[in-house]
This record gives sequence, C-alpha cells and structure tokens, in this order.
Amino acid sequence: MCRPKPKLTATPRPSSFWYAADNGGLRPAGLVPGSGQASARLLAGPLRDTTAVGITVEPAGGSAQPTSEPLGITSLGTASGLLIVSE
Repeated sequence: MCRPKPKLTATPRPSSFWYAADNGGLRPAGLVPGSGQASARLLAGPLRDTTAVGITVEPAGGSAQPTSEPLGITSLGTASGLLIVSE
C-alpha cells in the first residue's frame, strides 16, 4: 500500500516504526533519532501477529502511539515488502 507522504519540515525529527495487526492494534517497533544523517535500523521485538509495518514522524523521544500520518506502510506476508527510509 502506498500513501502520499505528508509535508516534512526542514528540521530533522525522530521517526518511529510501528507493527500493525489485523485487529488495528499498533505497537512500537523502533525509533530513528532524526539526526539528519543516513542510518540503518533493525526493527525491535517479535513479529507475533504483525501484518504490516509503518513509519511516522514523532516528537523527540518518540511516543506510545503514532501522532502523525504514516510516511509509509508495507504489508508483510508471503512476499514481504521492503521499506527504505532516509532521514
């Protein structure tokens, strides 16, 4: 699934990855600090009932639930997608 990217500010901000389940539940999967430098991250925690992974822009330190529209969402399944994000 692809959605239009929300307008970003010139100042780098932290981004959070989220595991999404079929029931609509979301749980944190990792934080990208927002340094403005390219970096790679492994998602944190077990997949369990995860059917998709998304990324959002968040306030410093992250948040318990997404506070912005997703920058991207990729479905997981027999043919897993690859989500590439550059700060």
